[in-house]
Amino acid sequence: MPRPLIAGLVQGLLSALITLFLKRMLEALSKRWPGRAGLWLPPLAAACVSVSLLGSIHWLAGTPEILRTISVPLSVTTLYAITYTLALRRASAGPG
Repeated sequence: MPRPLIAGLVQGLLSALITLFLKRMLEALSKRWPGRAGLWLPPLAAACVSVSLLGSIHWLAGTPEILRTISVPLSVTTLYAITYTLALRRASAGPG
C-alpha cells in the first residue's frame, strides 16, 4: 500500500477517534475550571492532546510530511474546541 494512502487512512481513523472523545473532554474541563480559565484551558488541552496523538501516531506510521498531514485536522479540532467551549459557557450562563 502506498505511504500517502496509509497516511490518509491513519488520519481518518485518528480524526474519528479524537472527535469521539473531544466533546466529552471539553464538557468535563469547562465544568472543572470556572472563570476565564474555563474559556481557554479546555481548547488548549484539546489542541495539545490532538497534536500529541496525531504527531506521535503519524510518526510511528512513517507518514511523510507529518506537519502538512496534521495541519488541517489540528486547525479544525482547535476551532471546534474554541467554538464548543464558548457555546457551553453561554448555555451554562442561562438566558439573558
